[in-house]
Parts: sequence; structure tokens; C-alpha cells
Amino acid sequence: MKLERALPHQKKAVESIVRVLENIDKKYTKNPSSNPVIDLNSLNILKNIEEIQICNNIPKEMRTHTEINNQYLNLDIKMETGTGKTFTQLLAIYELNARYNFNKFIIVVPTLAIKAGTKQFIQSKDTKTLFEDEYNGVEIELKVLEKSNNKKRGKERIPSEIREFVTSPNKNSNKIQVMLINSHLITTGTILTKEYDSTLLDEFSKPSEAIKTTRPILIIDEPHKFEKNNKTFKKMIDIFAPQCIIRFGATFPTTKTGYDYNNLLYNLSSIDAFNNNLIKGVIAEYVPTKTRNNIRIKLISVKSKENCTIHKIEEEKTKSYVLTKGNSLSIIHEDFDGVEITGIGKNSVYLSNGIEIQKGVELSPESYSMSYQDMMIETALTRHFDTEERNFDNKIKTLALFFIDDISSYKAKDNKPAYLL
Repeated sequence: MKLERALPHQKKAVESIVRVLENIDKKYTKNPSSNPVIDLNSLNILKNIEEIQICNNIPKEMRTHTEINNQYLNLDIKMETGTGKTFTQLLAIYELNARYNFNKFIIVVPTLAIKAGTKQFIQSKDTKTLFEDEYNGVEIELKVLEKSNNKKRGKERIPSEIREFVTSPNKNSNKIQVMLINSHLITTGTILTKEYDSTLLDEFSKPSEAIKTTRPILIIDEPHKFEKNNKTFKKMIDIFAPQCIIRFGATFPTTKTGYDYNNLLYNLSSIDAFNNNLIKGVIAEYVPTKTRNNIRIKLISVKSKENCTIHKIEEEKTKSYVLTKGNSLSIIHEDFDGVEITGIGKNSVYLSNGIEIQKGVELSPESYSMSYQDMMIETALTRHFDTEERNFDNKIKTLALFFIDDISSYKAKDNKPAYLL
């Protein structure tokens, strides 16, 4: 595979972001590690946004604005799935650095799986080579913030990722500082807000207070996961105090009056993506079952090798069962008649038909000789090769996508084996 340079639709999205800040004062602070500060009171901001929206044919009903104030500037980019949002995010970072010398960016993603994918893409050799060649050797220094496993008593030292992000100089640097963080660390973690036994910038013992002084630009991936009135979004504003938020997504949060667009600059809809040959078509399919509600069971937890918790999942509801050795699965669904639990291991359950169910695995009552995940993969591969055969002569690339709920599903973690092998 070869990573291509920015495609026209990606360049247009980034150019729309960059144009918002044209003819806007940007001043340096006394802090040498800070981004230039945007004059959010400039009348040119709203003027630029309106001109860009007209130029990009944004429908009137999607041209919603909130009053530009001294808190932050919000910009939205809507791009259909599969058109390169992560690449476009990086391109925006490099362009904002090249044109306006912004150097501190924070990317927030909703899940660990997306976090792992974003990290892998940014750090891949092809990605680094392409952008460094395009921008005269300027490179991204990625700081991936992880959950702390430090169990020592007393105060801790500030994590090196945060220290390097905050203290790295902005001027005359060929390094762009990017911090990658998942929303769970913001909502429930204290890594950014607790007191440490060290300081940043010779003054701050709380990372959040030091990060605020860098006046970062915040990039939000999958914005429909971050409604503006929910806990995570409010904490992001409180912890980072970004001067600009750029939301990239195929889907945005909904309100009582429609979608929550705020200064939408670019709208690459599914129809536009299809008409421009960026995607050829998408087909979603469920694993075929006889039951109307697509019933399946899922092993949730195992307790002391004595009992296990299994969920029966239907279309709109979930019911929980606690079973022990010798119990029949027909308690959950009649189609499991004759299938009993013969043993309970540390992270799995053994059935009388020879099947071992590991934690997280799903079974269908109609076809419990295979896991539900195996059935999905088998169906997807069958459909993939059938479709690929039809598309081959037309030189259309066929892709099969698997959306996996958690990294631990396919990668061993904390000595627990993965169940998707």
C-alpha cells in the first residue's frame, strides 16, 4: 500500500479551516511554550466563516452560529466515513503550524480502539515520511496519554508526556506537539487534574493549569459522542481551556431542532462522496438468523470459577442470568435444550457440546456450534469475495469492515487472552 498525498476533498476541508483565521490578529504571550493567541473579538471571524460557507455551498439550515466570544472558537468539518478524516486532521495540524505557527494540539477520541488506530496512523513510517517531505522536515511529536498504573503512596511526578507537551518551546521549532487522549481519562481520570510532587513551568503542580497556558487547539474526533451539554465536553473546556475547537465527524450531536452544527465549514455528505467516487457504496448486513429479534447470548463475567453471568440480548432489551455448573442454557432460550455448563474457568465457560465460551463471546441459539463473532466473520468474508468478483472488472476496490467493541477483544491485556483470534 502507498499513502497518497492530500486529495482535493481533504485539501478543501483544511483550506476552509485555515481561511477562517485570515486577517485575524494572532499575538504571542510571555509564555514561550504557548500558541499564538487568536483575537476572538475580531469581526473578521464571522465574516470569513460566512464567506466560506457560501463558497462551499453549505445549506442555509446548516449555517448555524453561536456568538464568537472570549472562550473559544468552534469550527465543524463534516466528512463521510471512509474519506480520510484522520489524514485530514493531520493535514490541518501541519497547515495551521506552517501558516500561523500553532504548535500545541490535543486530539480527543471517544474509545481506546480509535485511540490505538489514530496512534498507529500518526506514528507509521509512511505517514511520517509523507508529511515531513511535504513540510520541510517538520515532524509531529506524539504524546499518548495513558492511564497511570502508579500505586505508590504519596505524591507522584508529573508524567513525562504532559511535561514535554507543556514545556516544549513554540517559536523556531520544527516539532509540532500533539497530545492524544481518550475521553474516559477526561471524564473519570485524575491524571490531568490532581496535585503532583513536581511542577510545570516552575509554577503549576496540576497539569491542567499548565496546559491552559499553552492555549491549545483541540481536535475532537467522532463529535456525536461529545454533546456540548454532557460531562465530558464540559470537562474538556474546563481542563484544557482551548482557544479553538475543531470537530471532525460523519455524524454530529442532535438537538431538539436538528443537528448541532456550529460554524460548519465543509460538508462532504454520503451523496457527495459517492458522486465523486470517494466511496462506491456501503452495504450493512446482520448475520442471518431464524429469530425475528436476532437473539443471542453473551458471557459477561465469571465469578470465582463458581458461577457466571450471561446476557440474553434481543433487539431492544437485555436480560441477565447467573448460572452455575450443571445448569442448562435452555433456561435462557429453548433452542439451547440439551446444552449444559460442564465447567467454569478463570475467564471462560465450558459447554457439554464441546464449545468453550470466553468472556465477551456471543452465541446464537440457531447456530451455537460457532460463536456469533465467527458467524459474522464467515458471512462478511463470503459476501466480500462475492462482491469483489463482481467489482473486479470495473476496477472497484472492495472492502469489508469489522467494528470491534474493545481492544481486549483481539489483543491480550492484563494477562487475559483475546477471544478474536
